[in-house]
Amino acid sequence: MIFVCLSNVVFAQPGAIDTTFNPTDLGFGFGGGASSTVYTSSIQSDGKIIIAGDFTSYNGTSINRIARLNADGTLDATFNVGTGASDYVWSSSIQSDGKIIIGGGFTSYNGTASNYIARLNADGTLDATFNVGTGANSYVYTSSIQNDGKVIVWDVVKNTPFANAGITSGIELLAIDYESVTGKSFEEISNLLMKTKGSKCKLQIRNKKNEISEVEVVY
Repeated sequence: MIFVCLSNVVFAQPGAIDTTFNPTDLGFGFGGGASSTVYTSSIQSDGKIIIAGDFTSYNGTSINRIARLNADGTLDATFNVGTGASDYVWSSSIQSDGKIIIGGGFTSYNGTASNYIARLNADGTLDATFNVGTGANSYVYTSSIQNDGKVIVWDVVKNTPFANAGITSGIELLAIDYESVTGKSFEEISNLLMKTKGSKCKLQIRNKKNEISEVEVVY
């Protein structure tokens, strides 16, 4: 005797697109999404998602280069970026207090000068208490937040990290989790950092006084 059990439960193939995410359908079965490249994304503790890149709209709504999505992929209209970043945003990091560090090729945010790095309040407005002075002298490709709240950002041109909120230059990165980065390209170093994304890693750095120290960050 053979018993056949039928069920109305359907399981999606692993890796299949979740069509419940960003349900605004422009006719292709998926939402319109960002109008151009998304270079970085970060998930807040409440499940909302920060996306940033080179786009100027999301699902047809104008929003320059950074946006926050609700957990279902729809645009969060309470995230007020104003005119947003003046150029592309390559990195985003969320602090424990909900504020957001962004880095990239921009020189202003919502009309206020801020060279290549800025901190946003949790509502998307520029945090004027984050004093970067003249900012970084070149593009910022990535950022990490230390346990003490200080920020390390990476200059793609010189492969030199700047340290803390004041963007002190002249810090040399020696190793990531004790693996030397001497002679490695920016891409190789970025790949090493990506392996640690979301978890703690230790950076060995040398300052202008030739003093070597170690900092622990979450990338």
